[in-house]
Amino acid sequence: MSDPIREFQADRIKLLTFIEQHQQVFDRFFDLADQYNGSLVEAKQHVRDHEPAGPIVLGPFRRSKSIPTVTYVPSLLSAKVLGMPGVVKTVDTAALEVLVKAGAVPADQVEGARVEKAKTASITGPKEIVVKL
Repeated sequence: MSDPIREFQADRIKLLTFIEQHQQVFDRFFDLADQYNGSLVEAKQHVRDHEPAGPIVLGPFRRSKSIPTVTYVPSLLSAKVLGMPGVVKTVDTAALEVLVKAGAVPADQVEGARVEKAKTASITGPKEIVVKL
């Protein structure tokens, strides 16, 4: 059975050695990539700001039609509307936890609804090399 960690380390060494052996090419490539990314940001902003509003195509860039969205400010809605099934679907857990710890909401009133979950472990290590055009 192969050892994926050792294989990764061997492949990483090969890649780093190759980059080191061709340092001038990679230096030039990264300079060009930085220049490209900078002009890409500026071009996208130009398309975003272009008048008139609405869908347009400018070279390889396309701006779609803006679709309006609706939001409601809960504090401005009546208790009757807020109490309707489906209107409030989520609970601001952080805000409720602060209220419970401050004693503004008695802990026994939320005890049955409080669920603690373990977070998924994160994996750290060398970063993935990403080149996008």
